[in-house]
Amino acid sequence: MRTATLILLILALFASGKAQIREKLIGKWDYYTIRNVEEKEPISRSMLKIVVGENSFYNFYRDGKYILFENNAYFKGNWKLADNNKKLVLTSELGTTQSFEVVSLSANTLVLLIKNDAYHTLVRDNQPFHLTRIENQTDPAGTVVGSADELSRKWLLTEFRDSLETAEVNDQMTAIVKGSWFDFRKDGRYSRKMITHEKSGRWKFQNGNRTLIMIDDDGFGSVWNISFISPTELVLQRPGTSVQHIFRPFQ
Repeated sequence: MRTATLILLILALFASGKAQIREKLIGKWDYYTIRNVEEKEPISRSMLKIVVGENSFYNFYRDGKYILFENNAYFKGNWKLADNNKKLVLTSELGTTQSFEVVSLSANTLVLLIKNDAYHTLVRDNQPFHLTRIENQTDPAGTVVGSADELSRKWLLTEFRDSLETAEVNDQMTAIVKGSWFDFRKDGRYSRKMITHEKSGRWKFQNGNRTLIMIDDDGFGSVWNISFISPTELVLQRPGTSVQHIFRPFQ
């Protein structure tokens, strides 16, 4: 009897520890830094804007639901801990699953290793997040109306421009992203290469063709305001930010 009682006590303590770890994860986590595995220093704040956008975060709920805000778009799904709490598994509403290694988790800091490629550090935001509406979260002010005929071609990214940064910083960011491209087709499909990553997905207009929605086939996506479009130039800007991406037709 004593042995059985001891085993039950150990199991209870183990379950309690797992529950405490799960409880620690619940809440809103804001993006702080990203550091590539092979690098000693994290990427710059300007580069962070390019990779995940401004004000990006995860929000984990007790019912196993999550919301990700990244590149001015919301994504929802279910989350769970696996492999003795060493992995965080996210399954989006589209059915795609991603597994991240939980490197460390404290009261105020969460570090995830994503795709064995980069350490993503997030910090706790003590302000609760309540999603009341996720549609039409864009501001069409200062945008122009686009059309499928104008957009449907291959565009080469030639310049990165942040009005809040210096010319030197913009030149540095341009050197990093230059050569990336978007290839839009009239059937609503696209392929793209941003820095080193190539993906495909579906695109559509919103807000009277002033906003461009791009959803990758893996369920992640982005929202862009169309600042300018012509046969020779396309300027896309992330809503609510000072960042513009300037494209020219691919030669």
